[in-house]
Amino acid sequence: MKINGVCPVVCIFTLCLFMQTQANAQYQIARSAFGAGGGAPGNADCTINNTRGQTLIGVTGNESFNNQLGFWAVGGVVPTDSITWQVHLNVADAGQGSGQLTFGQAATATDSLDEALAESELPPTPPTGNFDVRFELPTDPPLYSLKDFRNDVEEMITWRFEFQPSAAGYPVVLSWDSDELAATKSFYLKDELGGVIVLVDMKRQNEYVLTNSAITSLIIEMTGEISVPVDLLAGWNLVSVPVLAADMSVEALFPDATSDAFRFDNGYVPADAMLNGEGYWLKFANADTVIINGQQVENQQIPVKAGWNIIGPFDSNVPIAQISSDPSGIIQSDFYEFDNGYQSVAMLKTGKGYWIKVSQAGVLHLAPSDGLGKMIASTVRDHSSPAPTSTIPRLLFEDGRGETRSVYLDCNQDFDGGFELPPLPPAGIFDVRFSSNRQLETLKENGLQVLISSAQFPVKVRAMNLAEYRLQLTDAIGGAVLDCTLANETEIAIPRALAKIKIIPAAQSSLPTEYELSQNYPNPFNPTTTISFALPREQHVKIVVFNTLGKRVETLVDKRFDAGYYKVECNARRYSSGVYFYTIEAGDFKSVKKMIVLQ
Repeated sequence: MKINGVCPVVCIFTLCLFMQTQANAQYQIARSAFGAGGGAPGNADCTINNTRGQTLIGVTGNESFNNQLGFWAVGGVVPTDSITWQVHLNVADAGQGSGQLTFGQAATATDSLDEALAESELPPTPPTGNFDVRFELPTDPPLYSLKDFRNDVEEMITWRFEFQPSAAGYPVVLSWDSDELAATKSFYLKDELGGVIVLVDMKRQNEYVLTNSAITSLIIEMTGEISVPVDLLAGWNLVSVPVLAADMSVEALFPDATSDAFRFDNGYVPADAMLNGEGYWLKFANADTVIINGQQVENQQIPVKAGWNIIGPFDSNVPIAQISSDPSGIIQSDFYEFDNGYQSVAMLKTGKGYWIKVSQAGVLHLAPSDGLGKMIASTVRDHSSPAPTSTIPRLLFEDGRGETRSVYLDCNQDFDGGFELPPLPPAGIFDVRFSSNRQLETLKENGLQVLISSAQFPVKVRAMNLAEYRLQLTDAIGGAVLDCTLANETEIAIPRALAKIKIIPAAQSSLPTEYELSQNYPNPFNPTTTISFALPREQHVKIVVFNTLGKRVETLVDKRFDAGYYKVECNARRYSSGVYFYTIEAGDFKSVKKMIVLQ
């Protein structure tokens, strides 16, 4: 068939050439989805319209293709002044199949088909073996286009595109110009599982080679800048950076810091710039809240080295129970924050830094992920004694600046390890620990050494929850500076600088030199507790329990005792929960203590 006596192929060629010369002024022409990257029109013997009334120029004569698309002619000039930004994504297979997608934001864009922005509906996907690539627009039912613009007021957008390699198959190479991406937003190329297989920061690279033939669609996820507040304490802090800021230098992130930033790598190393997922020591003159602006960190996993590491979470708090490790079982300690000393925590908070010890190099995942080796941190210390509480015997150290630190004693010798503290903080930060680097140790006959770092002397030491135990505190230079006995709820002062002191159990055979009523232990309790008292001479002793209204509840002791140390058990099985007081009368000596019953 001829059209006005002219061969159809000539007509098509002439028409296409004309349209290409007019593309900038009047038309935008999309390449065919057929063949290796589009192919040429052939056997044009009619003109039809697509479902949106756009003229179809050139159709195939192959009935197996249902006489589908050759070239679509889309009328109208694209108003480029309405486009805020756009990126060209090139997709190519292992052969000659290739195509280009365009995505971006525009002031006039909608989620539907925007013909004024050259978004043109594509026909159905061609048969297998023919290259194809296309955006799926978020419409119902979905429409497909080579371009997908969204409104520029949107801060979070997901673009989805599908691709079909030609017979040449994989790998499929995706490339783009990262400089074309919006400066204030983050872009990640992901698989449809959310980044389990494919996770690419599009601003940090310009190409990705996909070899997994099971993947035939990907998404581009855009997020805008977010703002995260970071609370700071006066003095030293363990901090981290929760978002990817435009400037990751210490000076830009924490302009009021009064020290260098120190990271930990088998020792403290100064850092001029910070990394997401890593923690740093940093000092401030005053408490403050800093707002850090940046893009969300997509790959929320943290590499760790064997031994101690300082890490930091990202833009949301993370419960310890949600943290897993790969390989599994490498977590060896609690997670420790620094807040007037090292404290074990159950939650990682944004902007804070935390110590964690691992047995070998690996990765910490800050959210559960099926298929990864897991080690839930809450199970790490199953073999250890209970965490230190207010009822465990302890020594409270307070230096001349009013800063306090505690070490704990296992007087029953049933402690079997654990409670190792992170490495010593930088010089200038007060720290107290046993020479084993633990916070809790068993009190043995040969004694324990306590290390004191960066203290301002004099340092006060107060014994708490010791019950009937006595401790002998000495220095390492023959008792020249320190040589004294410490009983429960008593306090001594270390007058001059000492780097270490020794604690040994004091001999209990000698008689008391004064009357004493000790705090019951444990307290609070259910249902029994022990009350200790000391008599320097023979006396009649009366110990009575009262409620908060002053009503007598029970008389525990009412008899004569020789001089010495004594214990009496109080069984509160018949008591109600609440606060009670117990008193002692021994000659002229009278004393009152408070105890708490928890039923």
